[in-house]
Amino acid sequence: MVKQLVQDLSAKNIKLKISCGELIYEGPKSSITKEILQSLRDNKSSLLEYLKRNKTVPPSIPGLIMKPYGESLFYFPDPNRNQ
Repeated sequence: MVKQLVQDLSAKNIKLKISCGELIYEGPKSSITKEILQSLRDNKSSLLEYLKRNKTVPPSIPGLIMKPYGESLFYFPDPNRNQ
């Protein structure tokens, strides 16, 4: 059920992520209906668990380094990179 919800949201260009332990959604305002918001509320704990279990490796970006802070990642210029 949760996997299907994530796939349905992805098809509507709605992305989910965890930031500081909270479920965050991003997407076009036209895609985020009252029904979707209710579904996110109803399935919040299941979605958080699903996202934690199915973490993907964040992309590396040339010239930047990643530093975790809580459950978020931040990118900073790599001071060791030759310019």
